Amino acid sequence: MRACYIIAEAGSCHDGSADRAFELICIAAECGANAVKFQYWSDSKALARARHDANLEAFYEPYRMPQSWLAVLKAEADLQHLDFLCTVYLASDIQYVAPLVAKFKIASPDALNLPFITAHRQYEKKIIVSVGMLTEAELDEVSTEYTRLHCVSAYPCPLEQVNLGAIRQYDLDGFSDHTGDPCMGAWAYLAGANVLEVHVRAEDTKKTNPDYPHALSPPLLKAYIANVRQAQEAWGSGVKITQPAEADTRKYMA
Repeated sequence: MRACYIIAEAGSCHDGSADRAFELICIAAECGANAVKFQYWSDSKALARARHDANLEAFYEPYRMPQSWLAVLKAEADLQHLDFLCTVYLASDIQYVAPLVAKFKIASPDALNLPFITAHRQYEKKIIVSVGMLTEAELDEVSTEYTRLHCVSAYPCPLEQVNLGAIRQYDLDGFSDHTGDPCMGAWAYLAGANVLEVHVRAEDTKKTNPDYPHALSPPLLKAYIANVRQAQEAWGSGVKITQPAEADTRKYMA
């Protein structure tokens, strides 16, 4: 059976509330994820500058979590038997998450940011990189020593643009899912994904939250993960043998 590692991405769905962040960790655990991931930036103005749009500062600020949250969220993830992950966007912030995370996750806008990725490497932890927006030529610049996730950086991503065939075409390791479809993870797994990242929200997350359109409610996340596990079981060993369920039927062979 080919394993699949599922990351529940909390994103902005904590809505600036530590209690809501804890709730998202519990949801991820109850639904059967392997990891829960948050996002941290210390300075909304600096992040907006890094994204070449000063107007984004006001967009980012309501979802900026205090640095003091990081250790307590990690402790709660540990209690829930989840790996704790946290993406950062400023090189100066790597030092705050490095001692806490099981592995690093680099977002698509930084997939070609070599100095930024190199700054992560000094901590000698596994690095996962989403490769949304990249062209075929640009994908070659992302080292295969990283866990590379197919991604379409659209929120939500239209079905006709998901392009799951790229996973097998370019021997990618997984899929960062923005579709909001509870079946998509299973399909991505069958296309070759061994790592899945999917956004999660609480049942009462407001529709005005920027992650609402592509984040899964608890029942949908539970279905998403159950679908992946079913696909995982159905994948089997891949070795062609007479299966136990068909053994009695062999007597009818010519």
